[in-house]
Formats: sequence, structure tokens, C-alpha cells
Amino acid sequence: MCVSSEEHADDMRLLRDPVTKLIELVKQFGREYSAEKDKMNSADFSDILHRALNLLAVSDGRGGYIKTDLARELSSHYVEILVDEYQDINEAQDMIFKAISADENNLLPSAMSSRAYTDSVRRCRRYSCAAAAQHTASRAGNTHLA
Repeated sequence: MCVSSEEHADDMRLLRDPVTKLIELVKQFGREYSAEKDKMNSADFSDILHRALNLLAVSDGRGGYIKTDLARELSSHYVEILVDEYQDINEAQDMIFKAISADENNLLPSAMSSRAYTDSVRRCRRYSCAAAAQHTASRAGNTHLA
């Protein structure tokens, strides 16, 4: 449904206070949740994920990252990294895989015969997807890609 500029402006005025209150409540929840975790000396999955990431990569100040010494050490132990359900990983998980990979071309999505595989290849971004797909297919004995 289309609305006029005036109706849109009216909606914005009406929603300003409730949305501002909602944002404040979410921020308050975050502070209290963090304080409770600290008090209980506990962490959730996101905390653990980001702590691992902080051990493996640091910002380069230009929107990228630099591998830490630990990441370089770990990456020397892996020839390739098979990532199951690659299409379901988030950006932090992706950065962890990149940090521990030798050259980012050794990350292989594993869902060979499903729609998920196609989506994984599309998400590969900078990876050598064609090489990864061919390598994975040949190791699995597949002669074609679904």
C-alpha cells in the first residue's frame, strides 16, 4: 500500500517515541544480560564465538583483518577445511574459517548433492569455488555437480 509523504511523516512522528523506547529497552536488556553473565562467570555462544575470533584475527583498520600469530600457527596444520552446512554460517564463523585456512582457497563446502551446495558456492565470494567444487566432487566420486 502506498502512502503520501504527509502520511509517512505522520507515521514517523507517531512511531518516534515508541521506537525510541524500544531501542532503550533493548540496550538496557543487553547491559543487564552482560552483567548477569559476568556475575555468573558464564558466556553464551556469541561470546565464545567472538572470543575465538579475537584470538585469530585483528582489524587492519581498513575494514579487513590480519591473522594473528596463533591463526598462522593453526593454519599451518590444515591442508583443507571441509565446512558442513556452509550456507548456514554467519560472518564471524566465516572469518574464523578464513583465519585458520592457509590461503582461503582450501575451504570446501560439503553439501554436494543439494540446493544448499549451490547456495554455498554462491556465498563463497572470494574463494576458488570452481576448484573447491571440482576437488570435493572428485574426492566424493561424483562426476557431476547437482
